[in-house]
Amino acid sequence: MPSLTATQLLSLSVLLMSTTMSNSMPIHIQWEELFERQASNCYPLSLDQAKQLPGWGKLEQYAKDTWGEGGWNIVTNPEDFRDRPANACIEVARVPLQWSQQPQCSKSTAEIQGKSVGTTTKVAFDIEQGTEAKTSLSVTRSSSITNTVSFNIGFSLPGGLDAGVDTSFSTTLTNEQSKTTENTSGKINKQHYEFDNEDGKQCKMTVETSDCAATAVGRVPVVAKGFVWFNYEDRRAPKADPNGGEHYKYSASIEEVLNEAERTSWIDVQGPVNTVTKANYETNCVKAGAGKKAAPKKKGGEKEKEGGKKPSSGASAPPKKGEPNAPEPKGKDPKKPGPKAPAAKPKPARK
Repeated sequence: MPSLTATQLLSLSVLLMSTTMSNSMPIHIQWEELFERQASNCYPLSLDQAKQLPGWGKLEQYAKDTWGEGGWNIVTNPEDFRDRPANACIEVARVPLQWSQQPQCSKSTAEIQGKSVGTTTKVAFDIEQGTEAKTSLSVTRSSSITNTVSFNIGFSLPGGLDAGVDTSFSTTLTNEQSKTTENTSGKINKQHYEFDNEDGKQCKMTVETSDCAATAVGRVPVVAKGFVWFNYEDRRAPKADPNGGEHYKYSASIEEVLNEAERTSWIDVQGPVNTVTKANYETNCVKAGAGKKAAPKKKGGEKEKEGGKKPSSGASAPPKKGEPNAPEPKGKDPKKPGPKAPAAKPKPARK
C-alpha cells in the first residue's frame, strides 16, 4: 500500500469511523479517490492498450504454454484482484535530449557608463547578468499504451550552448499528438555594482551577451508493468503440474514474461531551445580625455645636423660630392690650369 499523507489519513479515519457507528453495509474504500490529487507517473493499462505492446504475442504464447489453450477471457485490472493491477508508467526521472542540429551561437558586446554615487568618489553600474533558457517541446508521436494523460518528467540538455546554462529542467508532458509544453529555466537578474574611483576618472563596463539557438529531440519511455489475467471457461491445473490445484483464472507477470523493449512504448518530442547569457566582461577607469592622443613634442637641446639647418620646404638640397654640378673642392689642382683672367675692355677713344 502506498504511504498516506495527513489529509488522506484523516479521510480514511472518517470512513472507518462511519463503518463502526452504522449498522449499514461496510463501505468499500476506493483507493483511487484517496490518491486522485497525488501526482503520479503511472496510469491503468487497458486490455486494448496492452495489445499494442511490442511483445503482446509473446505474452499470449506464454499463457498457452503454461495453462493451455481453449476458451478464455483476457482482462486487466479486475475488481476482484486489485492487488495485481496493470499500469503504464514513466519510471525514469530524467530524459536526455539530443540536438537534431548543432547550436548556432552569436556574441555581442556593449559599453555601459558608470554613474557617480552622490558626492563620493564611488561609481555605480546597473547591468543585467545571468542565463535564461527557453524550451518548447511538442509531441511528434504519442504512446499507444496510455491515454491522453500527463506525466511529471525531467529533461536534460546536451552541451554546446556556450557558457553557464542550467542543462536540466522539470516539466509536465501530456501524451497527446502535437501537444506542446514550454519551460523557462535560469534567470537574468539586474545587478548593482559600486567601485571606488579616483577623482577625474571616467569608468565604463563592457557587457557581453551570448545568444544560442538549437533544436532538441528526445524519446520518453512509457513502460508496462503488472499483470494480465487469463480467465478460462473451465477449471484447469498448470501444464507443468497436472496434479496441482485447478483454477479458472491465472495471471501472467508482464515484467517476468517480457523484456523492457517488448513492454515499452515511446513518446517522441521535438522543439526549439533558445538561450541568452549576459555577463560583465571588463571594467575600465581612465582619466577624462585620456583617449585623445597628444601631438609629439620636440626634444629640447637637440643639436643641428652637420651642414647647417635643414633646407626649408620647397628648397632643393645641394648636390652631393661626385654628382653633376657639384662644387669644386677648395684648393687648386696642379694638373689643371687655373681660370683665365677676363679680357680687358677697350677704352673709348678721346676726341
